[in-house]
Amino acid sequence: MLRAIATWWRRGRVPIVDPAQLALTLEASQPAPLPLATTAEDAPLVVRLRAMHAEFNARCFRGTLTPVEIIVSRRMRTRLGHYQLRREDVLGLIAVSRRHIRRHGWAGARETLLHEMVHQWQDEQGHPVDHGEGFRRMARAVGITPRATRRV
Repeated sequence: MLRAIATWWRRGRVPIVDPAQLALTLEASQPAPLPLATTAEDAPLVVRLRAMHAEFNARCFRGTLTPVEIIVSRRMRTRLGHYQLRREDVLGLIAVSRRHIRRHGWAGARETLLHEMVHQWQDEQGHPVDHGEGFRRMARAVGITPRATRRV
């Protein structure tokens, strides 16, 4: 595929060095994943979120979800949480905003964790990971409001 792109590009106005160079360029342009580290100070929050994940997985998803990495992010300023899609060699990741936990407490964190777990369920079931009708249906089924925003 890269060779075809390079051939197409060479026919155009700008020459390209080689397909391997294009591969490196395309790889470098991918968004960087969230950091896989939580500060030592936030480690107790992660322990609680992991326990909640296990509890919600058993109660709301019948234990079908795989374990994921869970982090508490100090960098998230406008988002409450985030689910990073799993890849062949990497488990999914759920990040929850530390600011959100501090502002809205564990009730808010519970909603956000369940929201991200619905995205995890979509990913693992092969459904589109979005906020469409399938997401809204599952969100209501697990007992959360199917909305994607709240003031951080």
